[in-house]
Amino acid sequence: MKNNSYLNSLSITNERIIEIFHNIPRKIFIPIAYRSLADIDKPLPIGCGQTISQPSLVAFMTEKLEIKKEHNILEIGTGTGFQTAILASLCKKIYTIEIIDSLIKKAKNNITTLNIKNVHFVQGDGHFGYSTAAPYHRIMVTAAAKQMPNILLDQLLPGGKMIIPIGESGEDQLLQIITKSESGKIIIEQSLLVRFVPMVNSNEI
Repeated sequence: MKNNSYLNSLSITNERIIEIFHNIPRKIFIPIAYRSLADIDKPLPIGCGQTISQPSLVAFMTEKLEIKKEHNILEIGTGTGFQTAILASLCKKIYTIEIIDSLIKKAKNNITTLNIKNVHFVQGDGHFGYSTAAPYHRIMVTAAAKQMPNILLDQLLPGGKMIIPIGESGEDQLLQIITKSESGKIIIEQSLLVRFVPMVNSNEI
């Protein structure tokens, strides 16, 4: 990154996250036609009707998850792998789900280029999570769900956190930060208004 001014716009204070943003070039995750815009704090098209989120929002969501090195993470919505690479640099292992075949191929290539080795790719419908490796310390959802997916809550460890945008496609959605207490109680913190592409299900492919 040329600078980290976009991080300041959302009061990012985690020095490790700022360092990672400087070390992972956003431009490699963006189609050539848009790479000149890689350092601008805006979402950009990545093909198949999907977008890569603006860096400040990626940083904000990452910081809110309070990731530790020993954590196993589930990510819903790999895209071309930018958020995946950020998360992988912070945790023990990440399982990332993408339903669109061409995007997961691009993501695998990008992650390999960066020599990141703790990412496990899953092609499938993110609504169902990935029970094979559950439960998870953290869950990051980078596509909007119309309502809270209970399956994902079930795959979250007690003491775990999930961040997810909830709302309709094409409208403002509410970013929600979910904490599951040690007793299993679900605590919801309402955060930013955002606009994500909708979470695609298998019937729409």
